[in-house]
Amino acid sequence: LFLKSVDKKAHVVFGHSFGGKVAILCENERIVLLSSAGILEPKPLKVRCKILLAKIFKKLGLNLGFLRSKDAMGLNQVMYETFKKVISEDFSDHFKRCEK
Repeated sequence: LFLKSVDKKAHVVFGHSFGGKVAILCENERIVLLSSAGILEPKPLKVRCKILLAKIFKKLGLNLGFLRSKDAMGLNQVMYETFKKVISEDFSDHFKRCEK
């Protein structure tokens, strides 16, 4: 959006992690992705157990913040909900449209 607002076009767009998700949305002809986020993989058993525990304790009115991931620590509730939505987005279809 920024490039469009200044009437410029990027020749190559690079994206790493969350930036990879942003880069893929730029719909540029040349994109280089490095360890891009957006492809959902099954969560390990340990993570699934933490999620289950957190949900149980939340229903009991207890907030066990230490069960959150390191990335989510310190986020306020609004930012935490946004964070959960962002990391749950599956961009597999976007990546399938890219040539190798």
